[in-house]
Amino acid sequence: DTDGLNIVTKHAYLDFNVVKGLNLKLGLQAYKDSIGGILVDADLPAIVATTKLGGIDTVVGFSRYLDKYPTVSGTAGTVDSVVLGDVTGNLSFVDFNYTIDKNTSVGASYYLQSEEAMNANTGATVKKTVHTVGINAKTSIKDVAINGFVAMQNGQKNTISSTAETDYTGYAANLQASTKIASGLAKLGYLFVSGDTKSDTSKDSQWQTLGTTGSTFNDGGMMLMVRNNKFYPTSTSFALKGNTVSNIELAYAGYVAPITDKLSASVNLGLGWDNTDVGTQEGRKGAFIGTEVNAEVAYKLYKELTVFAQAGYISLGSQYDAYKDP
Repeated sequence: DTDGLNIVTKHAYLDFNVVKGLNLKLGLQAYKDSIGGILVDADLPAIVATTKLGGIDTVVGFSRYLDKYPTVSGTAGTVDSVVLGDVTGNLSFVDFNYTIDKNTSVGASYYLQSEEAMNANTGATVKKTVHTVGINAKTSIKDVAINGFVAMQNGQKNTISSTAETDYTGYAANLQASTKIASGLAKLGYLFVSGDTKSDTSKDSQWQTLGTTGSTFNDGGMMLMVRNNKFYPTSTSFALKGNTVSNIELAYAGYVAPITDKLSASVNLGLGWDNTDVGTQEGRKGAFIGTEVNAEVAYKLYKELTVFAQAGYISLGSQYDAYKDP
Protein backbone atom coordinates (compact mmCIF):
# COMPACT_ATOMS: atom_id res chain seq x y z
CA ASP A 1 0.00 0.00 0.00
CA THR A 2 1.37 3.48 0.72
CA ASP A 3 4.26 2.25 2.86
CA GLY A 4 6.51 3.12 -0.06
CA LEU A 5 10.04 2.20 -1.07
CA ASN A 6 11.98 4.53 1.20
CA ILE A 7 9.48 6.81 2.95
CA VAL A 8 6.12 6.08 4.55
CA THR A 9 3.34 8.40 3.40
CA LYS A 10 -0.17 8.31 4.82
CA HIS A 11 -2.34 10.39 2.46
CA ALA A 12 -1.32 12.70 -0.38
CA TYR A 13 -3.77 13.03 -3.25
CA LEU A 14 -5.50 15.44 -5.60
CA ASP A 15 -9.27 15.79 -5.17
CA PHE A 16 -11.01 17.70 -7.96
CA ASN A 17 -14.08 17.78 -10.20
CA VAL A 18 -13.31 17.03 -13.84
CA VAL A 19 -16.75 18.24 -14.91
CA LYS A 20 -19.96 18.79 -12.96
CA GLY A 21 -20.97 15.49 -11.37
CA LEU A 22 -17.62 13.72 -11.92
CA ASN A 23 -15.12 13.73 -9.06
CA LEU A 24 -11.59 12.38 -9.28
CA LYS A 25 -9.15 11.46 -6.52
CA LEU A 26 -5.59 10.75 -7.63
CA GLY A 27 -2.78 9.72 -5.28
CA LEU A 28 -2.21 8.00 -1.94
CA GLN A 29 -5.63 7.67 -0.34
CA ALA A 30 -7.83 5.55 1.94
CA TYR A 31 -9.97 2.91 0.25
CA LYS A 32 -12.40 0.39 1.75
CA ASP A 33 -14.43 -2.12 -0.22
CA SER A 34 -18.23 -2.30 0.06
CA ILE A 35 -18.22 -5.79 1.60
CA GLY A 36 -17.25 -4.84 5.12
CA GLY A 37 -13.56 -4.29 4.38
CA ILE A 38 -12.78 -8.02 4.22
CA LEU A 39 -11.12 -7.74 0.80
CA VAL A 40 -9.24 -4.48 1.34
CA ASP A 41 -9.32 -1.66 3.87
CA ALA A 42 -6.07 0.24 3.47
CA ASP A 43 -4.28 3.28 2.10
CA LEU A 44 -3.67 2.74 -1.60
CA PRO A 45 -1.95 4.57 -4.45
CA ALA A 46 -5.02 4.86 -6.67
CA ILE A 47 -7.13 6.80 -9.11
CA VAL A 48 -10.81 6.83 -8.10
CA ALA A 49 -13.68 8.38 -10.07
CA THR A 50 -17.09 9.02 -8.48
CA THR A 51 -20.26 9.96 -10.36
CA LYS A 52 -23.97 9.22 -10.75
CA LEU A 53 -25.30 7.09 -13.60
CA GLY A 54 -29.08 7.24 -13.87
CA GLY A 55 -29.50 7.76 -10.14
CA ILE A 56 -26.94 5.07 -9.26
CA ASP A 57 -23.90 6.18 -7.25
CA THR A 58 -20.91 4.80 -9.13
CA VAL A 59 -17.27 4.46 -8.09
CA VAL A 60 -14.63 3.25 -10.55
CA GLY A 61 -10.97 2.93 -9.68
CA PHE A 62 -7.56 1.40 -10.23
CA SER A 63 -4.62 0.87 -7.88
CA ARG A 64 -1.07 -0.39 -8.37
CA TYR A 65 -0.84 -1.51 -4.75
CA LEU A 66 2.34 -3.56 -5.16
CA ASP A 67 5.44 -2.65 -7.15
CA LYS A 68 8.90 -3.79 -6.08
CA TYR A 69 12.08 -5.68 -6.88
CA PRO A 70 12.07 -9.49 -6.65
CA THR A 71 13.96 -11.24 -3.87
CA VAL A 72 17.37 -12.61 -4.86
CA SER A 73 18.55 -15.73 -3.03
CA GLY A 74 22.32 -15.96 -3.47
CA THR A 75 23.97 -15.38 -6.83
CA ALA A 76 23.79 -18.74 -8.57
CA GLY A 77 21.44 -18.60 -11.55
CA THR A 78 20.44 -15.00 -10.97
CA VAL A 79 18.87 -13.51 -14.07
CA ASP A 80 20.44 -10.41 -15.60
CA SER A 81 17.51 -7.99 -15.31
CA VAL A 82 16.19 -7.46 -11.78
CA VAL A 83 14.15 -4.28 -11.97
CA LEU A 84 11.37 -2.43 -10.23
CA GLY A 85 8.11 -3.83 -11.56
CA ASP A 86 9.13 -7.50 -11.59
CA VAL A 87 6.79 -7.99 -8.61
CA THR A 88 3.48 -6.17 -9.12
CA GLY A 89 -0.10 -6.13 -7.89
CA ASN A 90 -3.05 -4.35 -9.52
CA LEU A 91 -6.61 -3.80 -8.33
CA SER A 92 -9.43 -2.64 -10.61
CA PHE A 93 -12.85 -2.07 -9.09
CA VAL A 94 -16.33 -0.73 -9.69
CA ASP A 95 -18.98 -0.12 -7.00
CA PHE A 96 -22.66 0.63 -7.63
CA ASN A 97 -25.12 1.80 -4.99
CA TYR A 98 -28.81 2.57 -5.50
CA THR A 99 -31.03 4.26 -2.90
CA ILE A 100 -34.55 2.85 -3.10
CA ASP A 101 -35.99 5.07 -0.37
CA LYS A 102 -34.83 6.81 2.80
CA ASN A 103 -34.59 3.47 4.62
CA THR A 104 -33.35 1.07 1.95
CA SER A 105 -30.39 0.87 -0.42
CA VAL A 106 -28.72 -1.90 -2.40
CA GLY A 107 -25.28 -2.19 -3.96
CA ALA A 108 -23.16 -4.38 -6.19
CA SER A 109 -19.39 -4.53 -6.65
CA TYR A 110 -16.74 -6.14 -8.81
CA TYR A 111 -13.03 -6.33 -7.95
CA LEU A 112 -10.25 -7.69 -10.16
CA GLN A 113 -6.99 -8.49 -8.41
CA SER A 114 -3.99 -9.44 -10.53
CA GLU A 115 -0.46 -10.15 -9.29
CA GLU A 116 2.79 -11.13 -10.96
CA ALA A 117 5.97 -12.17 -9.20
CA MET A 118 9.21 -13.03 -10.95
CA ASN A 119 11.73 -15.39 -9.37
CA ALA A 120 15.00 -13.46 -9.57
CA ASN A 121 17.04 -16.67 -9.56
CA THR A 122 15.19 -18.66 -12.23
CA GLY A 123 13.33 -15.98 -14.18
CA ALA A 124 10.04 -17.88 -13.83
CA THR A 125 6.94 -15.72 -13.33
CA VAL A 126 3.96 -16.63 -11.16
CA LYS A 127 0.65 -15.03 -12.09
CA LYS A 128 -2.39 -14.77 -9.83
CA THR A 129 -5.83 -13.49 -10.84
CA VAL A 130 -8.84 -13.27 -8.52
CA HIS A 131 -12.34 -12.05 -9.42
CA THR A 132 -14.57 -10.92 -6.53
CA VAL A 133 -18.28 -10.14 -6.88
CA GLY A 134 -20.24 -8.73 -3.96
CA ILE A 135 -23.81 -7.65 -3.20
CA ASN A 136 -24.71 -5.52 -0.19
CA ALA A 137 -27.94 -4.08 1.19
CA LYS A 138 -29.33 -2.20 4.17
CA THR A 139 -32.85 -1.40 5.32
CA SER A 140 -34.88 -0.48 8.38
CA ILE A 141 -37.96 -2.32 9.64
CA LYS A 142 -39.64 -0.22 12.31
CA ASP A 143 -36.90 0.31 14.92
CA VAL A 144 -34.53 -2.37 13.64
CA ALA A 145 -31.78 -1.59 11.11
CA ILE A 146 -30.57 -4.56 9.07
CA ASN A 147 -27.53 -4.69 6.82
CA GLY A 148 -25.38 -7.36 5.23
CA PHE A 149 -23.51 -8.65 2.21
CA VAL A 150 -22.67 -11.79 0.27
CA ALA A 151 -19.57 -12.22 -1.87
CA MET A 152 -17.97 -14.86 -4.06
CA GLN A 153 -14.48 -15.28 -5.49
CA ASN A 154 -13.06 -17.19 -8.43
CA GLY A 155 -9.53 -17.16 -9.74
CA GLN A 156 -6.36 -18.93 -10.65
CA LYS A 157 -2.63 -18.98 -9.95
CA ASN A 158 -0.13 -20.49 -12.35
CA THR A 159 3.58 -20.47 -13.07
CA ILE A 160 4.71 -19.70 -16.62
CA SER A 161 6.49 -22.70 -18.19
CA SER A 162 4.94 -25.03 -15.61
CA THR A 163 1.77 -27.11 -15.49
CA ALA A 164 1.30 -26.37 -11.77
CA GLU A 165 -1.96 -24.52 -11.26
CA THR A 166 -4.21 -23.50 -8.35
CA ASP A 167 -7.90 -22.70 -8.69
CA TYR A 168 -9.42 -20.26 -6.19
CA THR A 169 -13.01 -20.29 -4.94
CA GLY A 170 -13.94 -18.18 -1.93
CA TYR A 171 -17.15 -17.20 -0.15
CA ALA A 172 -18.14 -14.65 2.46
CA ALA A 173 -21.38 -13.40 4.02
CA ASN A 174 -22.47 -11.12 6.84
CA LEU A 175 -25.80 -10.25 8.43
CA GLN A 176 -26.23 -7.67 11.19
CA ALA A 177 -29.18 -6.16 13.01
CA SER A 178 -29.12 -3.16 15.33
CA THR A 179 -31.72 -1.31 17.39
CA LYS A 180 -31.95 1.36 20.05
CA ILE A 181 -32.17 0.12 23.63
CA ALA A 182 -32.53 2.77 26.32
CA SER A 183 -30.14 5.58 25.32
CA GLY A 184 -27.75 3.33 23.40
CA LEU A 185 -27.49 1.18 20.29
CA ALA A 186 -27.33 -2.62 20.44
CA LYS A 187 -26.15 -4.87 17.59
CA LEU A 188 -26.13 -8.58 16.82
CA GLY A 189 -24.38 -10.14 13.83
CA TYR A 190 -22.72 -13.11 12.15
CA LEU A 191 -19.79 -13.25 9.70
CA PHE A 192 -18.62 -16.18 7.57
CA VAL A 193 -15.38 -16.06 5.57
CA SER A 194 -14.22 -19.25 3.87
CA GLY A 195 -11.00 -21.12 4.60
CA ASP A 196 -9.13 -24.05 3.09
CA THR A 197 -7.80 -27.35 4.48
CA LYS A 198 -4.79 -27.27 2.11
CA SER A 199 -5.41 -30.96 1.38
CA ASP A 200 -5.47 -30.38 -2.41
CA THR A 201 -2.76 -28.07 -3.78
CA SER A 202 -4.67 -27.59 -7.04
CA LYS A 203 -7.72 -26.12 -5.27
CA ASP A 204 -7.91 -23.38 -2.65
CA SER A 205 -11.18 -22.25 -1.06
CA GLN A 206 -9.61 -19.71 1.30
CA TRP A 207 -10.87 -16.15 0.93
CA GLN A 208 -8.20 -14.16 -0.92
CA THR A 209 -7.50 -10.67 0.42
CA LEU A 210 -5.57 -7.93 -1.35
CA GLY A 211 -2.01 -9.08 -0.81
CA THR A 212 -0.70 -8.10 2.63
CA THR A 213 -2.14 -4.58 2.61
CA GLY A 214 -4.63 -5.54 5.31
CA SER A 215 -8.35 -6.24 5.36
CA THR A 216 -10.67 -5.56 8.29
CA PHE A 217 -14.06 -6.24 9.79
CA ASN A 218 -14.81 -3.21 11.93
CA ASP A 219 -18.52 -4.01 12.43
CA GLY A 220 -17.65 -7.00 14.63
CA GLY A 221 -16.03 -4.70 17.18
CA MET A 222 -13.28 -7.20 18.04
CA MET A 223 -9.99 -5.91 19.43
CA LEU A 224 -8.03 -9.16 19.59
CA MET A 225 -9.55 -11.83 17.35
CA VAL A 226 -10.25 -10.07 14.04
CA ARG A 227 -8.37 -7.10 12.58
CA ASN A 228 -10.20 -3.83 13.17
CA ASN A 229 -8.54 -0.65 11.93
CA LYS A 230 -10.12 1.37 14.71
CA PHE A 231 -7.73 -0.48 17.03
CA TYR A 232 -5.07 -1.45 14.45
CA PRO A 233 -4.52 1.64 12.30
CA THR A 234 -1.54 0.36 10.28
CA SER A 235 -1.13 -2.35 7.67
CA THR A 236 1.63 -4.06 9.68
CA SER A 237 -0.50 -4.67 12.77
CA PHE A 238 -1.83 -8.12 13.64
CA ALA A 239 -4.91 -9.42 15.36
CA LEU A 240 -5.08 -13.04 16.53
CA LYS A 241 -6.11 -14.16 13.02
CA GLY A 242 -3.45 -12.02 11.30
CA ASN A 243 -3.59 -8.71 9.47
CA THR A 244 -6.23 -9.93 7.02
CA VAL A 245 -9.74 -11.34 7.47
CA SER A 246 -10.06 -14.91 6.18
CA ASN A 247 -10.95 -18.41 7.36
CA ILE A 248 -13.26 -17.44 10.21
CA GLU A 249 -16.83 -17.64 11.45
CA LEU A 250 -17.68 -14.93 13.95
CA ALA A 251 -20.83 -14.44 16.02
CA TYR A 252 -20.82 -11.07 17.76
CA ALA A 253 -22.90 -8.68 19.83
CA GLY A 254 -22.26 -5.15 21.06
CA TYR A 255 -23.73 -2.15 22.81
CA VAL A 256 -22.67 1.51 22.76
CA ALA A 257 -24.25 4.34 24.74
CA PRO A 258 -23.55 7.95 25.70
CA ILE A 259 -22.96 8.63 29.38
CA THR A 260 -22.63 12.39 29.18
CA ASP A 261 -22.27 14.88 26.32
CA LYS A 262 -18.55 14.13 26.18
CA LEU A 263 -18.33 10.61 27.60
CA SER A 264 -19.48 7.37 25.97
CA ALA A 265 -18.87 3.65 26.51
CA SER A 266 -19.18 0.45 24.51
CA VAL A 267 -18.86 -3.30 25.10
CA ASN A 268 -18.51 -6.18 22.61
CA LEU A 269 -18.73 -9.97 22.81
CA GLY A 270 -17.51 -12.32 20.08
CA LEU A 271 -17.24 -16.09 19.52
CA GLY A 272 -14.99 -17.29 16.70
CA TRP A 273 -14.48 -20.54 14.82
CA ASP A 274 -11.79 -21.65 12.37
CA ASN A 275 -13.73 -23.35 9.59
CA THR A 276 -10.98 -25.62 8.27
CA ASP A 277 -9.77 -27.60 11.32
CA VAL A 278 -6.25 -27.86 9.89
CA GLY A 279 -4.11 -30.66 11.34
CA THR A 280 -0.88 -30.10 13.28
CA GLN A 281 2.07 -32.32 14.22
CA GLU A 282 0.76 -32.54 17.77
CA GLY A 283 -2.73 -33.57 16.68
CA ARG A 284 -5.68 -31.93 15.02
CA LYS A 285 -6.67 -28.43 16.03
CA GLY A 286 -10.18 -27.87 17.25
CA ALA A 287 -12.41 -25.43 15.41
CA PHE A 288 -13.21 -23.05 18.29
CA ILE A 289 -10.90 -20.01 18.35
CA GLY A 290 -12.22 -18.56 21.58
CA THR A 291 -14.49 -16.04 23.27
CA GLU A 292 -13.56 -12.36 23.31
CA VAL A 293 -15.01 -9.62 25.49
CA ASN A 294 -13.85 -6.03 25.22
CA ALA A 295 -14.86 -2.56 26.31
CA GLU A 296 -14.08 1.03 25.45
CA VAL A 297 -14.59 4.38 27.13
CA ALA A 298 -14.29 7.51 24.97
CA TYR A 299 -13.96 11.08 26.20
CA LYS A 300 -14.08 14.09 23.88
CA LEU A 301 -11.44 16.53 25.11
CA TYR A 302 -12.01 19.00 22.29
CA LYS A 303 -14.09 19.15 19.12
CA GLU A 304 -11.38 17.40 17.10
CA LEU A 305 -9.69 15.37 19.85
CA THR A 306 -11.07 12.27 21.59
CA VAL A 307 -9.22 10.05 24.07
CA PHE A 308 -10.02 6.33 24.25
CA ALA A 309 -9.40 3.79 27.01
CA GLN A 310 -9.69 0.25 25.65
CA ALA A 311 -9.40 -3.22 27.16
CA GLY A 312 -9.95 -6.69 25.76
CA TYR A 313 -9.63 -10.31 26.87
CA ILE A 314 -9.95 -13.57 24.96
CA SER A 315 -10.38 -17.03 26.43
CA LEU A 316 -8.66 -19.31 23.91
CA GLY A 317 -10.60 -22.31 22.62
CA SER A 318 -9.79 -25.74 21.24
CA GLN A 319 -7.93 -24.19 18.29
CA TYR A 320 -5.00 -23.75 20.70
CA ASP A 321 -5.20 -27.03 22.65
CA ALA A 322 -2.17 -28.40 20.76
CA TYR A 323 0.08 -25.76 22.34
CA LYS A 324 1.49 -26.78 25.70
CA ASP A 325 1.68 -23.18 26.94
CA PRO A 326 -0.96 -21.09 25.18
